[in-house]
Amino acid sequence: MCGSPDYGLFHSMNERSYLILDLVRSRVLDLNPTESILASCFFGLLAQNPIQYAGKPYYMADYKNISVYCPILPNKVDTLRRLYKNLENLGLIQIIKIDNHVCFTPSQMLREWGTVYKSVEAEKNPPYINNINNNINNNINNTIKKDAKASKENPDGFSQADFFNEEKTVKASVKFGFTPDALDVRKQVIEKVDNYFDKLVFPFESEDFKRNFYILMCQPKWRTSQKSFSAIQANLNGLSKYPEEFALILIKESISKGWAALEYDSTPEKYEKWEKMKRSVKTEQQSSKEIADMMKYLNNDFD
Repeated sequence: MCGSPDYGLFHSMNERSYLILDLVRSRVLDLNPTESILASCFFGLLAQNPIQYAGKPYYMADYKNISVYCPILPNKVDTLRRLYKNLENLGLIQIIKIDNHVCFTPSQMLREWGTVYKSVEAEKNPPYINNINNNINNNINNTIKKDAKASKENPDGFSQADFFNEEKTVKASVKFGFTPDALDVRKQVIEKVDNYFDKLVFPFESEDFKRNFYILMCQPKWRTSQKSFSAIQANLNGLSKYPEEFALILIKESISKGWAALEYDSTPEKYEKWEKMKRSVKTEQQSSKEIADMMKYLNNDFD
Protein backbone atom coordinates (compact mmCIF):
# COMPACT_ATOMS: atom_id res chain seq x y z
CA MET A 1 0.00 0.00 0.00
CA CYS A 2 1.38 3.44 -0.94
CA GLY A 3 0.23 6.79 0.40
CA SER A 4 -0.92 9.48 -2.08
CA PRO A 5 0.47 13.06 -1.99
CA ASP A 6 -1.59 16.22 -2.04
CA TYR A 7 -0.98 16.95 -5.73
CA GLY A 8 -3.62 17.66 -8.34
CA LEU A 9 -1.65 15.20 -10.41
CA PHE A 10 -2.55 12.26 -8.15
CA HIS A 11 -5.38 11.31 -5.83
CA SER A 12 -6.16 13.44 -2.79
CA MET A 13 -4.65 12.80 0.65
CA ASN A 14 -7.86 11.45 2.13
CA GLU A 15 -7.84 8.60 -0.38
CA ARG A 16 -5.82 5.43 -0.08
CA SER A 17 -4.03 4.05 -3.07
CA TYR A 18 -3.21 0.36 -3.42
CA LEU A 19 -0.77 -1.16 -5.83
CA ILE A 20 -2.10 -3.93 -8.04
CA LEU A 21 0.83 -6.22 -8.73
CA ASP A 22 0.76 -8.44 -11.78
CA LEU A 23 3.21 -11.28 -11.20
CA VAL A 24 2.30 -13.09 -14.44
CA ARG A 25 2.94 -10.16 -16.77
CA SER A 26 5.98 -9.14 -14.73
CA ARG A 27 7.42 -12.58 -15.33
CA VAL A 28 6.54 -12.52 -19.04
CA LEU A 29 8.33 -9.18 -19.42
CA ASP A 30 11.20 -10.31 -17.18
CA LEU A 31 10.75 -7.30 -14.87
CA ASN A 32 12.78 -6.95 -11.71
CA PRO A 33 10.81 -6.12 -8.50
CA THR A 34 11.35 -2.35 -8.79
CA GLU A 35 10.24 -2.29 -12.43
CA SER A 36 7.17 -4.36 -11.53
CA ILE A 37 6.23 -1.90 -8.78
CA LEU A 38 6.72 1.05 -11.13
CA ALA A 39 4.50 -0.62 -13.75
CA SER A 40 1.86 -1.09 -11.04
CA CYS A 41 2.14 2.61 -10.16
CA PHE A 42 1.64 3.56 -13.80
CA PHE A 43 -1.44 1.35 -13.88
CA GLY A 44 -2.77 3.18 -10.81
CA LEU A 45 -2.22 6.54 -12.52
CA LEU A 46 -4.60 5.53 -15.31
CA ALA A 47 -7.38 6.62 -12.94
CA GLN A 48 -6.38 10.24 -13.73
CA ASN A 49 -8.02 12.26 -16.45
CA PRO A 50 -5.69 11.90 -19.45
CA ILE A 51 -4.22 14.66 -21.59
CA GLN A 52 -5.12 14.16 -25.25
CA TYR A 53 -2.04 14.67 -27.40
CA ALA A 54 -1.52 13.65 -31.04
CA GLY A 55 -4.63 11.48 -30.83
CA LYS A 56 -3.44 9.50 -27.79
CA PRO A 57 -4.22 9.73 -24.04
CA TYR A 58 -1.20 10.69 -21.90
CA TYR A 59 -0.94 10.63 -18.10
CA MET A 60 1.31 12.89 -16.03
CA ALA A 61 4.04 11.10 -14.08
CA ASP A 62 6.81 13.54 -13.14
CA TYR A 63 9.82 11.88 -11.50
CA LYS A 64 9.63 13.97 -8.31
CA ASN A 65 5.96 13.09 -7.80
CA ILE A 66 6.07 9.39 -8.56
CA SER A 67 8.40 8.64 -5.65
CA VAL A 68 6.07 10.55 -3.30
CA TYR A 69 3.06 8.78 -4.73
CA CYS A 70 4.78 5.46 -4.00
CA PRO A 71 7.57 5.88 -1.39
CA ILE A 72 8.98 2.38 -1.91
CA LEU A 73 10.28 3.50 -5.32
CA PRO A 74 13.72 5.15 -5.61
CA ASN A 75 13.66 8.94 -5.28
CA LYS A 76 16.67 9.73 -7.47
CA VAL A 77 15.67 11.27 -10.80
CA ASP A 78 18.42 9.51 -12.76
CA THR A 79 17.37 6.12 -11.40
CA LEU A 80 13.70 6.76 -12.16
CA ARG A 81 14.55 8.01 -15.64
CA ARG A 82 16.41 4.76 -16.30
CA LEU A 83 13.47 2.69 -14.96
CA TYR A 84 11.00 4.63 -17.11
CA LYS A 85 13.19 3.99 -20.16
CA ASN A 86 13.40 0.26 -19.35
CA LEU A 87 9.60 -0.03 -19.35
CA GLU A 88 9.43 2.00 -22.56
CA ASN A 89 12.00 -0.25 -24.24
CA LEU A 90 9.81 -3.23 -23.33
CA GLY A 91 6.84 -1.60 -25.06
CA LEU A 92 4.83 -1.20 -21.85
CA ILE A 93 4.62 2.61 -22.08
CA GLN A 94 5.59 5.46 -24.38
CA ILE A 95 7.07 8.57 -22.77
CA ILE A 96 7.00 12.18 -23.96
CA LYS A 97 7.22 15.63 -22.37
CA ILE A 98 4.19 17.90 -22.46
CA ASP A 99 4.65 21.43 -21.09
CA ASN A 100 7.77 20.29 -19.21
CA HIS A 101 5.88 17.45 -17.54
CA VAL A 102 6.87 13.80 -18.00
CA CYS A 103 3.86 11.95 -19.42
CA PHE A 104 3.22 8.42 -20.59
CA THR A 105 0.67 6.61 -22.72
CA PRO A 106 0.00 2.97 -21.80
CA SER A 107 0.17 -0.12 -23.99
CA GLN A 108 -2.73 -2.55 -24.09
CA MET A 109 -0.78 -4.79 -21.71
CA LEU A 110 -0.55 -2.05 -19.07
CA ARG A 111 -4.26 -1.25 -19.45
CA GLU A 112 -5.00 -4.91 -18.63
CA TRP A 113 -2.53 -5.01 -15.70
CA GLY A 114 -3.80 -7.23 -12.91
CA THR A 115 -6.49 -8.92 -14.99
CA VAL A 116 -6.54 -12.56 -16.07
CA TYR A 117 -3.74 -13.21 -18.52
CA LYS A 118 -5.15 -14.56 -21.79
CA SER A 119 -3.19 -16.03 -24.67
CA VAL A 120 -4.91 -13.71 -27.14
CA GLU A 121 -2.95 -10.84 -25.58
CA ALA A 122 0.05 -12.18 -27.41
CA GLU A 123 -1.48 -10.95 -30.65
CA LYS A 124 -1.94 -7.47 -29.19
CA ASN A 125 1.52 -7.27 -27.66
CA PRO A 126 4.14 -8.66 -30.06
CA PRO A 127 7.10 -7.69 -27.78
CA TYR A 128 6.42 -10.59 -25.45
CA ILE A 129 4.82 -13.25 -27.63
CA ASN A 130 8.37 -14.10 -28.67
CA ASN A 131 9.12 -15.25 -25.11
CA ILE A 132 6.30 -17.78 -25.41
CA ASN A 133 7.53 -18.95 -28.81
CA ASN A 134 11.08 -19.22 -27.48
CA ASN A 135 9.92 -21.44 -24.62
CA ILE A 136 8.12 -23.70 -27.10
CA ASN A 137 11.21 -23.84 -29.33
CA ASN A 138 13.42 -24.60 -26.34
CA ASN A 139 11.16 -27.48 -25.35
CA ILE A 140 11.30 -28.85 -28.91
CA ASN A 141 15.10 -28.51 -28.97
CA ASN A 142 15.42 -30.28 -25.61
CA THR A 143 13.25 -33.11 -26.91
CA ILE A 144 15.43 -33.41 -30.01
CA LYS A 145 18.56 -33.55 -27.86
CA LYS A 146 17.08 -36.40 -25.81
CA ASP A 147 15.98 -38.30 -28.93
CA ALA A 148 19.40 -37.79 -30.48
CA LYS A 149 20.98 -40.07 -27.90
CA ALA A 150 21.86 -43.56 -29.10
CA SER A 151 19.30 -46.26 -28.37
CA LYS A 152 18.51 -49.81 -29.41
CA GLU A 153 16.22 -48.53 -32.16
CA ASN A 154 18.77 -45.90 -33.18
CA PRO A 155 22.23 -47.22 -32.25
CA ASP A 156 24.10 -44.41 -33.98
CA GLY A 157 21.84 -41.59 -32.87
CA PHE A 158 21.53 -38.43 -34.95
CA SER A 159 22.62 -34.81 -34.65
CA GLN A 160 20.49 -31.69 -34.46
CA ALA A 161 22.32 -30.40 -37.53
CA ASP A 162 21.07 -33.44 -39.48
CA PHE A 163 17.55 -32.98 -38.15
CA PHE A 164 17.33 -29.37 -39.27
CA ASN A 165 19.27 -29.89 -42.49
CA GLU A 166 16.25 -29.52 -44.81
CA GLU A 167 15.07 -26.31 -43.14
CA LYS A 168 18.50 -24.83 -42.56
CA THR A 169 18.70 -21.13 -43.47
CA VAL A 170 21.68 -18.93 -44.14
CA LYS A 171 22.81 -17.11 -41.02
CA ALA A 172 22.44 -13.33 -41.05
CA SER A 173 26.18 -12.82 -40.50
CA VAL A 174 26.95 -14.89 -43.62
CA LYS A 175 24.24 -13.12 -45.62
CA PHE A 176 25.67 -9.68 -44.72
CA GLY A 177 29.31 -10.78 -44.99
CA PHE A 178 30.05 -10.03 -41.33
CA THR A 179 32.95 -11.72 -39.51
CA PRO A 180 34.25 -11.29 -35.95
CA ASP A 181 37.28 -9.43 -37.32
CA ALA A 182 35.16 -7.12 -39.49
CA LEU A 183 32.95 -6.12 -36.53
CA ASP A 184 35.79 -6.32 -33.98
CA VAL A 185 33.90 -8.74 -31.72
CA ARG A 186 34.37 -12.27 -30.45
CA LYS A 187 32.97 -15.21 -32.40
CA GLN A 188 30.53 -15.93 -29.55
CA VAL A 189 28.94 -12.49 -30.02
CA ILE A 190 28.29 -13.20 -33.72
CA GLU A 191 26.80 -16.60 -32.87
CA LYS A 192 24.44 -15.14 -30.25
CA VAL A 193 23.31 -12.30 -32.52
CA ASP A 194 22.67 -14.80 -35.33
CA ASN A 195 20.52 -16.84 -32.97
CA TYR A 196 18.39 -13.81 -32.00
CA PHE A 197 18.33 -12.08 -35.38
CA ASP A 198 16.27 -14.57 -37.39
CA LYS A 199 13.56 -14.60 -34.73
CA LEU A 200 13.05 -10.82 -34.72
CA VAL A 201 10.12 -9.14 -36.49
CA PHE A 202 11.35 -6.09 -38.39
CA PRO A 203 9.30 -2.96 -39.16
CA PHE A 204 11.23 -2.56 -42.44
CA GLU A 205 12.49 -5.29 -44.77
CA SER A 206 15.32 -3.50 -46.59
CA GLU A 207 18.78 -5.04 -46.37
CA ASP A 208 20.29 -1.68 -45.36
CA PHE A 209 18.00 -1.48 -42.32
CA LYS A 210 18.69 -5.06 -41.24
CA ARG A 211 22.47 -4.75 -41.77
CA ASN A 212 22.64 -1.67 -39.54
CA PHE A 213 20.47 -3.25 -36.86
CA TYR A 214 22.72 -6.32 -36.88
CA ILE A 215 25.74 -4.05 -36.29
CA LEU A 216 23.82 -2.37 -33.46
CA MET A 217 23.15 -5.73 -31.80
CA CYS A 218 26.89 -6.38 -31.72
CA GLN A 219 27.52 -3.22 -29.68
CA PRO A 220 28.37 -3.70 -25.96
CA LYS A 221 25.10 -2.24 -24.62
CA TRP A 222 22.96 -4.20 -27.09
CA ARG A 223 24.38 -7.69 -26.75
CA THR A 224 22.19 -10.53 -25.57
CA SER A 225 23.96 -10.51 -22.21
CA GLN A 226 22.67 -6.94 -21.67
CA LYS A 227 19.23 -7.01 -23.33
CA SER A 228 16.52 -9.64 -23.36
CA PHE A 229 14.90 -10.72 -26.63
CA SER A 230 11.68 -8.89 -25.70
CA ALA A 231 13.61 -5.65 -25.02
CA ILE A 232 15.31 -5.80 -28.44
CA GLN A 233 11.98 -6.54 -30.15
CA ALA A 234 10.34 -3.66 -28.28
CA ASN A 235 13.01 -1.29 -29.59
CA LEU A 236 12.27 -2.48 -33.12
CA ASN A 237 8.54 -2.05 -32.60
CA GLY A 238 9.16 1.52 -31.44
CA LEU A 239 10.81 2.35 -34.77
CA SER A 240 7.67 1.41 -36.71
CA LYS A 241 6.10 4.81 -36.01
CA TYR A 242 8.86 6.56 -37.98
CA PRO A 243 9.81 6.48 -41.67
CA GLU A 244 12.63 4.04 -42.42
CA GLU A 245 15.03 6.88 -43.26
CA PHE A 246 14.64 8.42 -39.79
CA ALA A 247 14.73 5.01 -38.08
CA LEU A 248 18.13 4.40 -39.71
CA ILE A 249 19.36 7.72 -38.37
CA LEU A 250 18.43 6.61 -34.82
CA ILE A 251 20.18 3.25 -35.27
CA LYS A 252 23.39 4.77 -36.65
CA GLU A 253 23.41 7.43 -33.94
CA SER A 254 23.07 4.75 -31.25
CA ILE A 255 25.97 2.83 -32.81
CA SER A 256 28.29 5.83 -33.09
CA LYS A 257 27.54 7.18 -29.60
CA GLY A 258 27.42 3.86 -27.77
CA TRP A 259 23.87 4.42 -26.55
CA ALA A 260 21.76 1.71 -24.90
CA ALA A 261 18.46 2.79 -26.50
CA LEU A 262 17.10 4.17 -29.75
CA GLU A 263 14.61 6.67 -28.37
CA TYR A 264 15.01 9.32 -25.70
CA ASP A 265 13.01 12.28 -24.41
CA SER A 266 14.52 14.43 -27.16
CA THR A 267 13.57 12.06 -30.00
CA PRO A 268 10.08 13.51 -30.77
CA GLU A 269 11.58 17.00 -31.09
CA LYS A 270 14.42 15.63 -33.23
CA TYR A 271 11.89 13.92 -35.50
CA GLU A 272 9.86 17.10 -35.81
CA LYS A 273 12.97 19.04 -36.91
CA TRP A 274 13.89 16.27 -39.35
CA GLU A 275 10.41 16.36 -40.90
CA LYS A 276 10.60 20.16 -41.31
CA MET A 277 13.99 19.83 -42.96
CA LYS A 278 12.65 17.16 -45.33
CA ARG A 279 9.68 19.35 -46.25
CA SER A 280 12.00 22.30 -46.83
CA VAL A 281 14.30 20.27 -49.09
CA LYS A 282 11.30 18.89 -50.98
CA THR A 283 9.93 22.41 -51.50
CA GLU A 284 13.29 23.62 -52.81
CA GLN A 285 13.57 20.65 -55.15
CA GLN A 286 10.01 21.23 -56.36
CA SER A 287 10.77 24.91 -57.02
CA SER A 288 13.92 23.99 -58.95
CA LYS A 289 11.95 21.47 -61.03
CA GLU A 290 9.26 24.03 -61.81
CA ILE A 291 11.88 26.55 -62.96
CA ALA A 292 13.60 23.90 -65.09
CA ASP A 293 10.26 22.87 -66.66
CA MET A 294 9.41 26.49 -67.38
CA MET A 295 12.80 27.10 -69.03
CA LYS A 296 12.36 23.95 -71.09
CA TYR A 297 8.91 25.13 -72.19
CA LEU A 298 10.19 28.61 -73.12
CA ASN A 299 13.15 27.19 -75.04
CA ASN A 300 10.89 24.87 -77.02
CA ASP A 301 8.43 27.69 -77.67
CA PHE A 302 11.04 29.97 -79.24
CA ASP A 303 13.05 27.39 -81.20
